[in-house]
Amino acid sequence: LYVVQSYQLFPEMIEEVVARIFPWIQLFLGVFLFLGLYLKWTLRAFLLMISAFLLIIGQALARQLPLSDCGCFGGLFAMEPHNTFFLDIALWLLILIMLRSLPATSTLSLDKYFAKNEK
Repeated sequence: LYVVQSYQLFPEMIEEVVARIFPWIQLFLGVFLFLGLYLKWTLRAFLLMISAFLLIIGQALARQLPLSDCGCFGGLFAMEPHNTFFLDIALWLLILIMLRSLPATSTLSLDKYFAKNEK
């Protein structure tokens, strides 16, 4: 919750909802991406999520909020917000490339396996 609050973006009543729900959304999207389930929609959701991260971190950097850690990895390790911003740009570009080359991206996906078994 403190991480969401440190970005000073959401109203107080929404901060707790975001802090409780968003990690679960990230987890499920990560599992779907790893397994290759609903790959096109999962990649689109990730693109939307990374875009939101870029906007949130970008506004924090523009407002020069006193953030020493982005809070992205919990207590695992700390990463400065400007480094996170550049990492998110790289992830955004990678996801865009994966969407553009979806046939190659889905080579080992469960989507392709299920499509092959339906025929």
